[in-house]
Amino acid sequence: MTATLEEGSAIAAGYLWSLRIEMDVDAFPAGVSLQGHVRRRVNDSVIMASLSTADGSIVRVDSRSIDIVLAGETTKSWAAGSVVLDLVRTDTDPDQYLGFTLTVPVVQTVTRNLA
Repeated sequence: MTATLEEGSAIAAGYLWSLRIEMDVDAFPAGVSLQGHVRRRVNDSVIMASLSTADGSIVRVDSRSIDIVLAGETTKSWAAGSVVLDLVRTDTDPDQYLGFTLTVPVVQTVTRNLA
């Protein structure tokens, strides 16, 4: 199974961010349940954000594509640098690790803390 990413942007702390992930197989059937964590580094114990299909931060587009969506409220306290995330399919028994880790840059914007 191979994952392909649309060209994505850095996470601008405090602003909405999304990324489309496309697989070369039908990895996301109707009713799929996915979960993931965002951390500063893979071995960090602190979870900066939890992602799931249940809360809408992972959205199934079709059987080969999903969107990951982070609300600005989620990222507003993040420092510049990078974060890592991965995903697990939880509607299978046992849960299925999807086999990729994403590293995403995080930037501070000049215009921030508007609310």
